Amino acid sequence: MQRMNENGEIGTVIVKDLSRFGRNYLDVGEYLEIKYPMLGVRFIAIQENVDALKNTGTEMMPFNNIFNEWYAAQTSKKIRTVWKAKSEKGERVSATVSYGYKKSEEDPKQWVIDEEAAKTVRYIFQLCIEGLGFTQIAHRAENEKILCPTAYAISIGRKTSNPIPKRGEYAWDII
Repeated sequence: MQRMNENGEIGTVIVKDLSRFGRNYLDVGEYLEIKYPMLGVRFIAIQENVDALKNTGTEMMPFNNIFNEWYAAQTSKKIRTVWKAKSEKGERVSATVSYGYKKSEEDPKQWVIDEEAAKTVRYIFQLCIEGLGFTQIAHRAENEKILCPTAYAISIGRKTSNPIPKRGEYAWDII
């Protein structure tokens, strides 16, 4: 969008509120008070009733930007504190369940061992102990037709955002 502004392709930028435009008050100030006026770009923030062309609402803009940055920082701290407290209690902090586990039927907040996948995890661990490297283990799993984690998840009806590897459901990609 900034490149389009600089190329003169955009004449007006409209945001719901200043916090949607940016979090760093220095960057926001630079755009709103220096760059946009130089480029002739009109800026409107609906929530704060800011309209740079009419010069309305601009007197509080620096303060709003500072408060938005502080709010984002405080929210981030609170989220990290909650995650830390959950992990210290032994609760999960990830939205996705790791391969080898599944959500407990009694308490979806808890994970339990998925015995079928755990067999594969134990097998991979054993191969690692025997000295095989990642690539060797991946090739062996492919040759033995062991479903990769994404294909396994799909086979048991678990939702996954990952696609099956292009090489097929037995392809274990090495990162």
